[in-house]
Amino acid sequence: MYLEENFWPSDLNLEETEKVQLIRPFSLDEIKEVVMGLKENSAPGPNGFSVSFFKKFWELVKGDMLKMFQDLWNHQLDIKRLNFGVITLVPKIREANTIKHFRPICLLNVDYKCFTKVLTNRLVPVVRRIISKSQTGFIKGRNILEGV
Repeated sequence: MYLEENFWPSDLNLEETEKVQLIRPFSLDEIKEVVMGLKENSAPGPNGFSVSFFKKFWELVKGDMLKMFQDLWNHQLDIKRLNFGVITLVPKIREANTIKHFRPICLLNVDYKCFTKVLTNRLVPVVRRIISKSQTGFIKGRNILEGV
């Protein structure tokens, strides 16, 4: 499937510098910024590693993280192996016996959270300009780009 050349309004096309910023190789600095910015009070992912682990042992794991990001950029990383979570129900009260008494949580691997956050950080600077208000729509009266 292909879009016609004039499908997207020309004033909403990405500039060459924006394209380069979005597809450039990942840097250790942008990965570190994401890791250090993650909330530490979250539960560890299915692989057992928490945000605190990545922060405390950054000097030890930074090479492996950079290699994974380089493999992702080179289309050599099987992202499906990282993109999974464990969903569990945590009781809100003692002797919980109805679904309303449970809070669902999804445990995701920290490294996968880092991939999504680094990519989000790259996209945010251009998203407001390339998606006009008329195209975004509203969800329950709130603009979906609010807070981006």
